Amino acid sequence: MSLNMKNVLIIGSSAKKSTSLETLVIQNISNLNDLKAKLNDIIQAGKDYEYDVSSCLKNLLSHTDADIVVLSVQAISELVKCEDKRETYAQKEIIEPIINILDKELHSGNSELLKQCCRALGNLCCNCDAARTVILEFNGVPVLVKLLEQTLGKSDANNDEIKLLASKTLLNFAIGGSEYSEAIVQGGLIDVLHKTLLLELDKDEMCDDLVSTCLLILSVINENTPEFLFEEKVNKAVLNVLKETDNVEISDLCLDHLHLQAEHDSVKTMLAVEGGVQLVCTRVEALMRRRDAGDLSAEGAEADAVLKQACDLIIIVLTGDDYCAQMMQDHIFDKLLDIFEVYNAFGLRMLKEPERARPVEPATVSKVQHAVLAALRNLIVPVPNKRVAAAKGRAAPLLLSALPHVDDHHVAYKLLAAIRMLVDGQESVARQLATNREALSAVARWGHAGEHAGAAGEAPRLLAWAGKQLRHSDHWRHIVEVEGCISSLVNMLIVCHSVMQNEAILALTLLAIESLNKKSPSNESPSDFDYEKSFISQLIKSEIGKHVAVLIETNNAKMPKEVAENLLAFLDITSKNNKLAFDYKEAKVNESLKKFCESRKDFSDDLKACINGVVASISDNGKAE
Repeated sequence: MSLNMKNVLIIGSSAKKSTSLETLVIQNISNLNDLKAKLNDIIQAGKDYEYDVSSCLKNLLSHTDADIVVLSVQAISELVKCEDKRETYAQKEIIEPIINILDKELHSGNSELLKQCCRALGNLCCNCDAARTVILEFNGVPVLVKLLEQTLGKSDANNDEIKLLASKTLLNFAIGGSEYSEAIVQGGLIDVLHKTLLLELDKDEMCDDLVSTCLLILSVINENTPEFLFEEKVNKAVLNVLKETDNVEISDLCLDHLHLQAEHDSVKTMLAVEGGVQLVCTRVEALMRRRDAGDLSAEGAEADAVLKQACDLIIIVLTGDDYCAQMMQDHIFDKLLDIFEVYNAFGLRMLKEPERARPVEPATVSKVQHAVLAALRNLIVPVPNKRVAAAKGRAAPLLLSALPHVDDHHVAYKLLAAIRMLVDGQESVARQLATNREALSAVARWGHAGEHAGAAGEAPRLLAWAGKQLRHSDHWRHIVEVEGCISSLVNMLIVCHSVMQNEAILALTLLAIESLNKKSPSNESPSDFDYEKSFISQLIKSEIGKHVAVLIETNNAKMPKEVAENLLAFLDITSKNNKLAFDYKEAKVNESLKKFCESRKDFSDDLKACINGVVASISDNGKAE
């Protein structure tokens, strides 16, 4: 959840200009009962009261009658619900006396007065830096923190209400910015919030309003000071609240807090050790069950936000690869697949029945899929986890079946990346991709989506990695059969990263070795499909010569020797074919190679001899037909 803080208390309409007559009327009331009646009238009118009587109320704060003081503070708290009136009352002559009242020991006789004082300060500093500054100047923060401490462990209606009001006042104060949130940190509020959360966790039923307020204060600190690291006990308390709550909003706040804190390695460790990811997945499963049962009709958007936050948190924790093996054993991978399957089904339903009522918004479907796929991808980076995921046999069919139907390029990017991680070192998964013509066509399609760099970059990498795994089987032929696969690999030759260039070269070399040997796939009857002819035709159509020339010329001085050696191996194989040699010659690849050889002093004599041999091959074989 990106923090978009709302002030706790109400903002009202504008006030009219004050009149001296109303002030005089109040000042001249001598009868206490009449004065109380007048104050009650002001309280009842509240933000709509049309006169400025700040000077009267300021004086009444020091009245000898306790009831008059209570009513005067209450009148202030009601009047400053009007934003236009707030600046008028944000003065030290009003705020200092209220702080002084709050500084007294809490007892049953003054609980109502303290409640009204908290309400008044909370409303005064709602979107009002002037009031916040006065509160800061007169040490209002430590006074409010001390008041909160007095309420800890005292569970009765009055104490609970004061605790909530004081917390909301500090929230409104802290929202003003880093100066104010730093003041509450220095004032010792975090320790009090921690104790408050622990006390709520011990109850049979937590007070959602109080817990939400505490979590919102932590969020303000997080937001104003992103690098701030809370003590582990505080983060553990938030994790335990997430475990205990059924409230969607509180779940979202907990996840938001943990997500921001998980930027610190110590918090990642804590979450992994304390079973945080397992808990998050369990929470997600519970929300999905409630959605399916129709229990979240009024909270659908909040539930979607929780799902997105949960997945994002899992992704962050998974950047510590030390915990990935344990998470695989804890079936986190399977739970993530469950979430992806549900949201993929939502997406398919929207495609097939666009007019049907949507249980989830399309944007939410994309966000959750994107987050889940990123988590899946991170989880299967370690080699042992790839083996486990491939052996279970569920992931590859599910992800490959989803690929042809994805139209959001952000989701496609993460889906392609997850499949690529799954293909790595797993020939069985590469075979599944190769034999799934729809999935392979989708990879080729995304490989040509140049306007979407992420997906367009992942698609040919997936083809290259799959080709590497298929070098010992006959399934390589499917990459040649499906239109667009070869051209995707050719396009990858001129990306800016040498690693990806090398992957493309190796994949094309392996396909060249197989396609140009003029043999039918082993263990099968001769095929009608001419792999040699198709491979050559697709290379030429993809302008292989121009791509190779650009690759050489733009990387002349910086091309790693390993990449140069692999490129020459590819050219050595393909330049023996007349059509390809002619395409190279037309693109002046031979001339580019000569310049390349002359400019590189780090090349060995053998490598230079190889370059000269390829130049000669292009010159000799590149003849027009």
